[in-house]
Amino acid sequence: GAEVPRACQRLGVGFALDDFGTGFSSLSHLKHLPLTQIKIDRSFVSGMLSSPDDLSIIEGVINLARVFDVEVLAEGVETIQQARALMHLGCSNVQGYLVGRPMPSDQISGWIEDWKGIDQLASVEPLDTERTPILFGQAELAAVIKHLNAFRADTKGNVPSLNSHSRFQRWLNLDRHDHPQGR
Repeated sequence: GAEVPRACQRLGVGFALDDFGTGFSSLSHLKHLPLTQIKIDRSFVSGMLSSPDDLSIIEGVINLARVFDVEVLAEGVETIQQARALMHLGCSNVQGYLVGRPMPSDQISGWIEDWKGIDQLASVEPLDTERTPILFGQAELAAVIKHLNAFRADTKGNVPSLNSHSRFQRWLNLDRHDHPQGR
């Protein structure tokens, strides 16, 4: 059971649930293990900018972490755009090639001095929940463009269209007079 992890926690050792949402990671671990962190698997991060489904999974994991009062960290972050989207959803802890490649310990101090990414991310704040559908709209648009490019290259494909039931479409259909801050 959870006896050994609890004893370790009393000694100050924290535990992270790695690759959450894949393999053997399950919601039951959130109830029974003394976790301090959940790591979002890189497979969701890599597709998040063009897959509303991946973005939804990430948003759900971030919300679960908030509910269970544990840190959340996204793995495999390679671009500023991914980091910004994660931060807009409320995940400010990232790891991946955007931050740095594996390096010997004697190079860490030089990396800390030279890394410029913090300047590009320092002002990014979580979005108000009313405005998060904009992120989904960007992912939906990227997915449509990806499908259109595939259709153009191979005329056997189906012409994609925006999902009329998407979060972004519902957001666009809101009565702007009732929600003047929505734009």
